[in-house]
Amino acid sequence: MDQDQKLTKTENKNLDKTPSLDQKEFKTETDFEDEKVKEIEIEIEEQEEQEQEQEQEQEQEEEEQEELKNKSKTKENKQSAISSQEFLKAVKKNEIETLKQLFLEERIEDINVQDPKDEMNPLLIAIENDNLEMVELLLKYGADPLVKGSDGWSALQHSILWGNRKIVKAMSISMQTKMQNLYKTKIPDLLKKIEKVNTFLF
Repeated sequence: MDQDQKLTKTENKNLDKTPSLDQKEFKTETDFEDEKVKEIEIEIEEQEEQEQEQEQEQEQEEEEQEELKNKSKTKENKQSAISSQEFLKAVKKNEIETLKQLFLEERIEDINVQDPKDEMNPLLIAIENDNLEMVELLLKYGADPLVKGSDGWSALQHSILWGNRKIVKAMSISMQTKMQNLYKTKIPDLLKKIEKVNTFLF
């Protein structure tokens, strides 16, 4: 084989390896499309990140505003809360409508407050005054029938001692409701915790 033939074969091989103009253009267009897709993806990601940041900032701002409102409301309630003596005085004077309004406005801080003079709480006062309406109002807003007076007797025991059946019934219903609420909320939670502990141990 002469030298010219060898060169011709080599040139042919090189020509086979060299991509055509069409192939070059195709690859270039593909690369361009890939780059465009990547750019779009990056833009979308950046936009999503910006939106997330804006949402987080908005949520944080709303939380701060809500917190300020709650603080302001708490401050207003504390400023406008009536004193313990005023509360006890209203119970003794049977000022039902006044007390209803005070309860609605959340201006009574401690419904079971005791008079420092005789350790009487509002519920005990209402029972000794034989005032069923006052008893029912106090129970409605969370007065505790088991809070004891200076003699060591609870409001529930005093109601039985005084013998007003309607008051005793109101006290009993209040106790039953509290026990039912306890069973519905705290006891199931306690049982779940015990079950988790047992599962962990055994």
